[in-house]
Amino acid sequence: MSQDVPRLTWLALYFSFQGRISRRTYLWLGMLLMSFGTFALYFAGGAMISAWRGPADPGGPLSAAGLAALCFWMGLVLLLIWGNAALTVKRLHDRGWTGWLGLLALLPLIAFCFGLALVVIWGDGDAALALKLLHDAGWSGWLVLATLVPLVALWITLETACFLGSAGPNRYGAAARRFSAAPGSAQPRIPMFLDSLFILMIVLYFPFILLFRSLVLEPFNIPSVSTAPTLLIGDYFFVSKFAYGYSKYSCSLCSIDFHGRAFESWPERGDLVVFRLPRDPSIDYIKRVVGLPGDQVQMVGGALVLNGQTVTREPAGTFAWPAGPVPPTAAFRETLPGGATYMILQAGDSGPLDTTRTYLVPPGQVFVLGDNRTNSLDSRVPPAQGGVGFVPFENLVGKAEYIWWSTTGGSWFQPGSTALSRVFTAIR
Repeated sequence: MSQDVPRLTWLALYFSFQGRISRRTYLWLGMLLMSFGTFALYFAGGAMISAWRGPADPGGPLSAAGLAALCFWMGLVLLLIWGNAALTVKRLHDRGWTGWLGLLALLPLIAFCFGLALVVIWGDGDAALALKLLHDAGWSGWLVLATLVPLVALWITLETACFLGSAGPNRYGAAARRFSAAPGSAQPRIPMFLDSLFILMIVLYFPFILLFRSLVLEPFNIPSVSTAPTLLIGDYFFVSKFAYGYSKYSCSLCSIDFHGRAFESWPERGDLVVFRLPRDPSIDYIKRVVGLPGDQVQMVGGALVLNGQTVTREPAGTFAWPAGPVPPTAAFRETLPGGATYMILQAGDSGPLDTTRTYLVPPGQVFVLGDNRTNSLDSRVPPAQGGVGFVPFENLVGKAEYIWWSTTGGSWFQPGSTALSRVFTAIR
């Protein structure tokens, strides 16, 4: 005779530390709670950082909005942690183990607290400073830390879900309805290949991320105003790694010693490219390609002259900076001979870089300019003076494709800091 029990109610399923649940129920509901818990933990961390620092004055009083945000996210975190712990304890009961092992469900919280401690101690509460080394490597630091929590949670889920459990009653009650069976009958189980698939996912997780970043897309963020108005401080964007082929600089976290490019394809005039700085290849720059090998490039009174022809530049009003007491800057729409068109900023026509000599682009190199012509160290400035000079083709990392997130320059989690109008916009 089967050992059936009434199906658990939703409240008992999520909040009770008594009883047993099926392996499949635990696997999917536990994963769902862990996923939501990851996001909730990080938003709670942002709320705590903002509350500790204050929006402008570190250590300032906590506003009512900040207190409400902190209470909301921390309350959600506690609910999710409680539910996840209850699911894990019931699943361990199915194996016949004592429930205190359910404390393993709190390991994701420990991993998060470790990351939060890095932010508070190392970065004085500023996530951007705390994760500077990761940013210097081209990684979005919050995304890297975020991988720690779901990885630990996934491992706990895998280990607990692999327990076959018992079809018969034990001291914690009868088996869940899905796994009820007559004594001596075979115990139902999820096929073994799914367990192997989960293990393979964990083993290959970081190699896959590294391969994806090296061959397909890599995230970058903008730290300066040299590419304004196209890209602003606080923009996070993806770079296509296959646009121009692959060189020794394609892998951001490994060293590959070879010269030239595999599957090479030259950029077009007007492409916004990320490249390794020729005088210091450990630094990534982003500028716009305006000159290819054999081109003659010159600036005359603020206007770009390409192969003896002045590039079309039409007034486009003024650009109002989104943050800081900076006066509006004159904007122009520049159109290159090939048809590429984009916005540039030009505060005046008599600056030190507004009129230059003629540059002849050497073979195998490109000439780049920042869209903010008044405030950009680019190919107009030689490396000996702290500039860029000509950029070798093999130094190109990839082409900037689209913005996937944007802030006004502050923390991701500060109220009103997200520039939603720029999120998921293509880069021209």
